[in-house]
Amino acid sequence: GVSRDRIREVMSQIMIPHIAITPSFVLRNPDSPPELELKFELEREAGRDVETWPNWQLRFLHNQVFDRLTNPARFCPGPHHMSFVRKATFRSPKHMQQYFEKVDGVVRKWRERGATLIEPETDPSKPGYPREPLGSELHSPHGVYLFKNRNEPIEYFEPNFHPPYDTPEKRKIISDVLSKEWDENNLTWRELDESDTSQIKGFQETLMSLYDTCC
Repeated sequence: GVSRDRIREVMSQIMIPHIAITPSFVLRNPDSPPELELKFELEREAGRDVETWPNWQLRFLHNQVFDRLTNPARFCPGPHHMSFVRKATFRSPKHMQQYFEKVDGVVRKWRERGATLIEPETDPSKPGYPREPLGSELHSPHGVYLFKNRNEPIEYFEPNFHPPYDTPEKRKIISDVLSKEWDENNLTWRELDESDTSQIKGFQETLMSLYDTCC
């Protein structure tokens, strides 16, 4: 494990941008029984400025944290996703396809809105307002939370790497951090180049290969 003091030390050393996320796609993972996951992938695209890549902020944080934690068991299974259904089963392949068609449509509409900044509700009279605000989350949002478990945030780290991100200096900083990727299988860094681009796909590509294990 990693102590809370060590986590605080690491978070004080890294650059924390204002976190904005874009959903990539929904996937039925290979677990048995499976979970349904909403993925937030870094979408590299040659010819586009790095600060316009969807979800660059997540990988930007991820790489910095992994650079500073030298525990040899540095493994984070699918770090950028949200599981929203566990032990998913379907009546038939047709029902599964219909469900994923609906889900895919929702994700595509969300993507059309662009990146969404992560921030808490600031009106105490509305749902979602934190009962016990953590640190500066209300007046300095878009930062990072430390969770004790899946449902209990216990500490907040506010952004310290601020926009605009389209200056030559900021672009170089972001590009340098994103120039490598953690290999979860070999537990080593892999250097990337312009040929490493993302291809975000809809339900057909992420679903059809799983038909034989449906239901």
